[in-house]
Amino acid sequence: MAGRRPAQAGCAVAESDLVTSHLPNALDGDPYCTVCGSPRLVERYLGHRRCEACGTTRWRNPLPVAEAVIVRDGRVLLTQRGDVERSPGKWTVPGGFIGLGETPPAAAAREAVEEAGVAARIIGLAAAPRRLPTPDGRGHVLLSFLAAAEGDPRPGREVASVRWCAPDEAPWDALAFPTTEALLRGLVARSPDVGFTVALSSGI
Repeated sequence: MAGRRPAQAGCAVAESDLVTSHLPNALDGDPYCTVCGSPRLVERYLGHRRCEACGTTRWRNPLPVAEAVIVRDGRVLLTQRGDVERSPGKWTVPGGFIGLGETPPAAAAREAVEEAGVAARIIGLAAAPRRLPTPDGRGHVLLSFLAAAEGDPRPGREVASVRWCAPDEAPWDALAFPTTEALLRGLVARSPDVGFTVALSSGI
């Protein structure tokens, strides 16, 4: 049929496909409906797109990210990003996408293990939630959790290096994202005389 994406031989639209099409990992640059192949996509509120042919909505929500802001003796634990797509070689705190069924604090603790090799004890929020823009326009919502950890850190598979940094030791000119700089400067502003040390209260 003219104007539609060619269907693959032997493929049919199943009920499971209808559910999957609503997940926010659909290709936003694709001009066709992911269910029926129609190009009749119209903008809805908040940037979502609806197919006029089959009624499927392509949700374009920001993706949630959890970060572990681990502090010890006035220093914060930073990780240098390895061979990754965004900001390779730059520095940030351990963090990543929140998994299916995972709570944000649990995701932050998991990322601390995967990226820095430390078991983090989550204390509370380190900063107000922030938005990090992404090339596809969807963006990430960052949830940063203050944490404590014992032992010596070691870089994970996608991390080039890890190190503890006081404010005057932080690689301010080589931070991965503007949100990372805002996070660290906010911590310094809260405790200007004691580096990155902040009050460690009850856990979450």
